[in-house]
Formats: sequence, structure tokens, C-alpha cells
Amino acid sequence: MPAPVYITGQAGTGKTTHLLGRTVSYAQELLTQAHQQVLAMAYMHGARRRLESSIEDHPECSRIPRTVSTIDSFALTLLNRWRTALGISLPICAAPARCTERLERHSRLHLPFEEITASAASLLTRSTVARIVGSSYPIVLIDEFQDCIGSKLDFVRALGDASQLILAADAFQLLRADVVGCPAVDWVEGLGESGIREHLKLTEPWRFSANPQILLAARALREQSRLSEQAIPVYYGPAQPSAWRIMERLLLGWYGPCWKGSTAIICPSAGGVIDDVLDSLAEQIAKRGYHPIRWNRQATSEEELARVHTNLGVTNDHLDDAEWKPTSAVADLHAAEVIERVHHFAQLRGLQQIPKHLLSSFAEQVVHASRAHSRSSARFVVTTVHGAKNREFDNVFVLWSYQIPPDPELQRRLLYNAITRAKVNCIVFDTRKKDIALNDPVVTLLGSPKPVFENKPKPRESSRKSGNKPIARQKK
Repeated sequence: MPAPVYITGQAGTGKTTHLLGRTVSYAQELLTQAHQQVLAMAYMHGARRRLESSIEDHPECSRIPRTVSTIDSFALTLLNRWRTALGISLPICAAPARCTERLERHSRLHLPFEEITASAASLLTRSTVARIVGSSYPIVLIDEFQDCIGSKLDFVRALGDASQLILAADAFQLLRADVVGCPAVDWVEGLGESGIREHLKLTEPWRFSANPQILLAARALREQSRLSEQAIPVYYGPAQPSAWRIMERLLLGWYGPCWKGSTAIICPSAGGVIDDVLDSLAEQIAKRGYHPIRWNRQATSEEELARVHTNLGVTNDHLDDAEWKPTSAVADLHAAEVIERVHHFAQLRGLQQIPKHLLSSFAEQVVHASRAHSRSSARFVVTTVHGAKNREFDNVFVLWSYQIPPDPELQRRLLYNAITRAKVNCIVFDTRKKDIALNDPVVTLLGSPKPVFENKPKPRESSRKSGNKPIARQKK
């Protein structure tokens, strides 16, 4: 078993950059045959896309032959290649998201991803499979390794018996309420220094060089040490005044230059307070005659799938064998693609009726493919903390609301991950009631929150004398 290379560090210390740097170094030693590649993996498709982009931007790593995948996708590919060794003759597909048991439909075996990764890990215990995988992929690098738990961790450990693992992790950035500790980090550190080939401990955050105050706020959350004064602005108040503050920073510039660059609104959960703030923001911008800000709202896979189901006239609660009958023309592009694929499949299989569960299965495939291959370069983004992981924005507005988990430890991790997405500017808005915000043990680590408005805001003196509104800024 090759001893793993292990890279640790808090947000902003350049774990991914060092991960790719070590990959270049080991590739010179281990990639000796024309058919060999580096296998680069991440937990989610968003992280996989960002890892792929980082590799493409790296001047040396971009020249290395590679396969970039999610852990689940590579496990499924491996399982389909060697399924006959497990006595499985049918092609294997991922089961619907809510399905926890295997099922056989339309000449396909549908397995939940937990079983897929567990079976793939079992395959790697066979010497022939391990030898071929190790020869094809002598180096396996994994970013955000702390997110690997359960069968995914077992699968990575099995890969480590055949290939050189290069892992980047930060236990504090594991955002799972149902997990105690950090199993992935516990496993690596349990090997001891003698069981680790290299351990790079990164301590110098470089991302916050433009605003070291963000680093102070991040350390307060990470070390659970309360700041005597605010390092970054923290306000409490309802959605409408919070929306005004966002507009002021992006468009008005009454209290300093307008923020430039990429901007994200980050909230622990989708919906709720985000809807209220965006609605109020759009209304206030329209009243002042400014061009609207077009936010790229990044939905979860569950939300996208629910939207497609709604457009198809299929509900999640009734995905049975009943026949599906279209009720009207479908305008949604994803739903239209699902219908086209289903009709083609039905013609090939000679199906006279299309069951609802088949439609749902194709809907999942379309949504999965869209999320796997889409690339967003939007300047204005709305996302959850989980969706923002491993990303960077010039400016970040954090909306802290009632929709947070009850565990204070997880709350610290969520708020830490949200504010460390910012490179230049960050503001935290606690949209809960005043007494809750002022006594919250997590938010107050950043200093005592202030009201969004203490006095009615007034424009700068030059603006009042001129008697004119600021000129509406065009969105680039």
C-alpha cells in the first residue's frame, strides 16, 4: 500500500494549488507508460467542475493526461466494467435519489449510490482489478477529502492500496449534521506520521490579503473566540433593510465606493429569507430607476428535479407504474429533453405505455447531466453554503436566518464556510429578531451585531447639492 500524501490547512491557504503541485511532482515519477493517467476526484459535481477548472489553469498540471470525475461516477464506471465478476449481467444505473434498495427495470439494474461505491470497493480487493486500476491510474488525487464518509471512504481507501493517494482536507469544513467527527481525516491521521508519505500543513492564508479582517472573523469562528470589536460588518434586521444595504453597496455607493467584481448572496438554506431579500431588492432597485441585477440562482438538484417533475405533470409521491399522459405542451427545456428521450426509449423497447417511474428516471438523468457539465460564469450568484464550497467571490453577503441547524458546532462551520468565500468584502445579515441576534453564541463571536439602520440613511453631500439621482449603472 503506497503511503498517502496529505495536505491540510484552513480556508484560503491554497490546498488545491498545493494538491496540483504535488501531483505534477509525483507524475514525473509514476506516469511512465503512455496509457497511464492521473485520476482526479471530488465529492460533488460542483467541486469536480472547480477541480477540473483548477487543473486546466495550472500551467504544468494541465499537460498531464487525466480523468476528472466524482467519486460516485468513477465507482459506477468501475462497477459496470467488472460487474460480471460479481454475477451481475445487466448494465448498472444509479437508482432514483429517494430509493434505498436495488430494483430491476427495462433491462437495467438500478442501485443506490451507497451500494455502488460499496461494491466498487469490494471489487478493488480482487488482485486483478486492483492491478489494472493501479496500472491505469498510478496517482489518485482527491480535493475536499473531508467530505468522504461511509462507503465512499471505503472506496478511496481501497484505491489507496493500488495507487498513490494525494489528499487535501480540512476537517472543520465538513458540513454534515449526521456525522460525528470527521471519518476521512481520522483515518489518515490514524496512520501516524510513519504511515503518511508527506504531510503538508499549510498555515498562511493568502486569499484574504485584500482584506485581513475577513481572516480575523474566520479565526474567531474556527477557534470559538469572541472578537471584542467587529472585524467585518454584522447587522441584524428584517429582509427589507438588509436588501437596501445590499443595493447601497452594489449600486448607490453613498457610504463609499460601490463594490466591484463577482458577488454572492449565501444562505444556509435555499428559499425563505432569500426570496424575501431578492424580492425587496428588485422592488427597491426598480423604484430608483436602476437596471435590475440579474442573479444567477443556483438551485439544488432536488429543486431542479422537482421543477422538471412539475412541468411533466408528475409528482414525487406517485412515481408508480401508472401510465403517464402528457396534458399540454412543455416549454421547459429539461422537461422537453426528458420527453424526447423517453419516447425514443419506448420505441426501441416496443413500449405501448410510458410508466411514470420511467419518466422520473430519465428526469434524474437529464438533471444530473446538466449539473455535471454546466459551467456558470455569472457575476451575481445566489447559493447555499454547501453550493458555495470551494468557490471564491470578490464580495459576499451572508444571510443568517431561522433556517439553520440547531447544533452550534455545525452553525460555526456553516458561517465560517460562508464568510471565507469572500476575497475582498463581506457583510453578515442576521435576519432574526433583535434579542435572538444579540444573544446568539455563534453570530456574536464576530462581535455584537448592530441594527441595519440606526438612523435614516442620507445621500452624500455632493449628491444632495446636485439634486440629481446617481446615474444608473449598466450591468456588464
